[in-house]
This record gives sequence, C-alpha cells and structure tokens, in this order.
Amino acid sequence: MEESWRSEHLSEVMTGNVIRVLTDNTLLHAQFLITESKLTRLVVTDDSSRLRGIITRRDIVRFLSRDKTGRPLDAIKVKECMSTPVIDLQPTDTLVEGARVMTRKGISSIVVTDGHNQILGIVTKTDLCYHYAQSKSRTNVKEYMAHKVFTVRPTHSIFFVASLLAQQGISRVPVVDDRLLGIITLSDIISKAPLMRPDVMEGRKREAIHTLAKLTSMTAVSVMTSKPLTVTPEEPLSKAAKLMIDHGISGLPVTDRKGNLRSIITKTDIIRAMAAD
Repeated sequence: MEESWRSEHLSEVMTGNVIRVLTDNTLLHAQFLITESKLTRLVVTDDSSRLRGIITRRDIVRFLSRDKTGRPLDAIKVKECMSTPVIDLQPTDTLVEGARVMTRKGISSIVVTDGHNQILGIVTKTDLCYHYAQSKSRTNVKEYMAHKVFTVRPTHSIFFVASLLAQQGISRVPVVDDRLLGIITLSDIISKAPLMRPDVMEGRKREAIHTLAKLTSMTAVSVMTSKPLTVTPEEPLSKAAKLMIDHGISGLPVTDRKGNLRSIITKTDIIRAMAAD
C-alpha cells in the first residue's frame, strides 16, 4: 500500500465545500469565519466569484505583527493581507504533483479549478497527509525532521511568541526549560488576536486598559498546550502523520527516549517526503 496514493487524483481528496470570503470583507469577519469553521484558511473571491487569493491564520498573524496603522480589525480589508497569486491545479492532477507544487512554492493548500478560474474544491496538506498516514512507508522521522528548531522559554511574553512565529514563518514553537514543557501554535495566538488589538475597543478606555494589563502578564506558559504528543527520530514517518491526523494537529515535537527535545516534525515535512522521488 506504500505507493498506492501516488496515482490518485486531486479530485479524490479535495474538499468541495470551500468557505469563501470576499476581497472587500473585513479582517474581523475573516477571523470570525476561521474561528467558527475551525479551518486554517479561506478562499478569497471577488464579487463575481472569481478566485483572487487565500487568507490563512499565518497571514493574519503576520499582518497584525507588522501593521503600524493602528486600525481596528473591522477597518482592515481581506485583500490587504491575503496571499497571492493562488496556485491552482486540475482535478486530474495527482497527489504527488500536488505535493511537489506545495513543496516547490512553499504553500499549504492548492485550489482545484476547472481551468476557467471557477473553483471546484481545495486540497490541503492535511488531505495529503491523511493518505500518507495509511501507507507502509519505511521512511523514519529523522530523515525529514527539522534541522533547526526555534524555542521559547515559559516566561517569554505572548507578544514575543507571536513575533517569532510571524518573522520565522513557522506555525508552532516548543516551550522549553530544562525539558519540553509544551507547545504554542498559531491557533493559540490567533485566539488571542482580538485582545492583542485593544484598539478595537475604541471609546471603552477602562476595558482597553484592563485588556492591556492582562496581556502584559500573559506569558508562553499561560497559552501553551502542556505535555504535547511526541515522536522519536526512529519511528516511522507514517506514524507521525497518523498522529497528526488523528489528533487534529499539524506538528509534533521530536524527543529522544529520555524526553529531551531533538527537533520538530510537521505536515510540511510529510509533504516533502511525498514529493520526493
């Protein structure tokens, strides 16, 4: 079964029920849709339903960490922080072709179109990883785990963590002391995004001051997920993929048998393995 997924078409794995947002919708609305749908990305279209971009949690965090205008979220347009151009493929393209495009372009999703810019569905790293998780691959975690891992201390501020994620273009960061304590993801940060923009409470000075005071004391240890699932370097990469799929996560700390942090393995790494010859 190791190679069975290689010949499958994107039409067999794509999600047809695509949640869309308009280019002129506000960032507040996009954030609400992402939170309510529990998705990590939205397809952006114009008023004529033509594909214009993609907006992800990472796009939102990156934009908010760099925006200096002081505008509230309901004054920022989706088109200002969406990712363009969008990479699209045909429904008859294979999973391997999808994995190679994702790896080459550094993207996490591909929109499937009919060739006339009409959207048929979307394929994400999760969709591809699901199929890899069921394979009998002999590839081990150590062959694709990250060579460099960014970490934070439990006493680092939430602002520092958000900035690190945005600047390094990563989706998660382990929290370490003398040992691995937990992990913080983009989902954890995005859930705090309204608090991190107290200007949305313009005219409510007392509440804004209270929010700022709360955020000032918020550190990595207060938002991290404790005792995260881990894998060892010697375990099969397919097992790591299955753990991610089964638990709805996108990355795992890699530890040695004594529990010391060695690296991190993500869905992006799984896609690199799928794209390899």
